[in-house]
Amino acid sequence: MPAGEVESSLALLAAAGASGRPLSAGDLSARYPQIRFPAGMEAVLERATGIVLADQVLTAMRRWLGCQPTVRLYPRRRVVAIDEGGAVLLADGAVLAGDRVVVAAGPWSRDLLAAELTLHRQSVLWYAPAPSADSWAGTPAIVAVGTDHGAWLIPPVAGAPARLSAASACRKVPELTDRVTPDYWRDHLMVQFAALLADFDPAAVVGASDGYYLADPASGGPLLGMLGDGAVVAYAACGGMSFKFAPLIARAIADRVAGQPPRPVGLEPIDHPRQLAATAAAVSRDGDQTRPKEEEL
Repeated sequence: MPAGEVESSLALLAAAGASGRPLSAGDLSARYPQIRFPAGMEAVLERATGIVLADQVLTAMRRWLGCQPTVRLYPRRRVVAIDEGGAVLLADGAVLAGDRVVVAAGPWSRDLLAAELTLHRQSVLWYAPAPSADSWAGTPAIVAVGTDHGAWLIPPVAGAPARLSAASACRKVPELTDRVTPDYWRDHLMVQFAALLADFDPAAVVGASDGYYLADPASGGPLLGMLGDGAVVAYAACGGMSFKFAPLIARAIADRVAGQPPRPVGLEPIDHPRQLAATAAAVSRDGDQTRPKEEEL
């Protein structure tokens, strides 16, 4: 960040109960010589942070849920509709019902919500520096390198290559398709990081992939929505904002589901959810459709 923003950033962290230390431009070049930061950039370093590996988190959560006697899992059964009363229709015709429903899924879930959400596609490079490049040891996730094109990176960790991307590699798309990175966007990121990384080696780019996220077109950020009288709480997957504030967002959702006064997050879309409408008429609960006990959802 520009030097003039460091003091206010440190104060913001302190107010939230987190700690950070300032890094001058000289500190940045000395600690992270593999990165060419723009002139005049300084930083705030949070030591008590780390990299969250989503696949490991999801696997651990699935394993933990499977051990809970009051939980029933429905793997590989797609949800196709949700009504305001909290009924969930699966693709095979089964209906699940409970006092509360939380929708917290990927960008495909916008089809379940009557909300204007913009779909974005972003390209990411996988970069595996040579094992001798020990300057990467101890490198933190850098959410903003300070460039005009919004470059960011995640260092090599747990055997995974570094991830390199930028806000300029995001674009609006009409629908979810494949995850293959077009040559244009791969080259776009290669050019940017050739200028940002010292000793950049094109041969160390071992892959690339595209991902998707949603954003509220009005704010460009996340959206928390309520259906009906609050029986359904829905959070749209919204890129990096969701990762940075995940614990606070999850707490706010849990408070609402439990009927408790939601503790403030400090993000307007989370503290003041939008009232949404269901995408379809009320889901029928007749016939052979499934109605598990509320605690099984």
